[in-house]
Amino acid sequence: MRLRDPDLWNVCRVNYPSRRSTIATTVRDANSHQSISRLAENKLSGGVNMEKNVGGTDRIARLVVGVVLLALALAGFAELFTYELGPITTMIGSAILAVLGLILVVTGALQQCVINDLLGIDTYRP
Repeated sequence: MRLRDPDLWNVCRVNYPSRRSTIATTVRDANSHQSISRLAENKLSGGVNMEKNVGGTDRIARLVVGVVLLALALAGFAELFTYELGPITTMIGSAILAVLGLILVVTGALQQCVINDLLGIDTYRP
């Protein structure tokens, strides 16, 4: 079976203009028939640079609460205390606390939060 529509061949095209790692991709949206072209901003990693949007009291609160949640998670894993909240046992609760604590510590340390970016919140002041 052959594809007769030449636009279907342009669904995903990667161009390598030279030996450098500049990658341009063109994605064709089948519903609106509009081409969207994206070029990675960060030449080293190929990712998109994200601006800092966490700072001041927000950053300090994330770091402190994140470290406290990680400490509680480690104490739960070490079985220094036990609890049960319905179907949530100590191990499941500790895993949830560890993930939340890790997210808070990482976003506080990097001063970048995707949720803040989506909501348009910027507490960073240079």
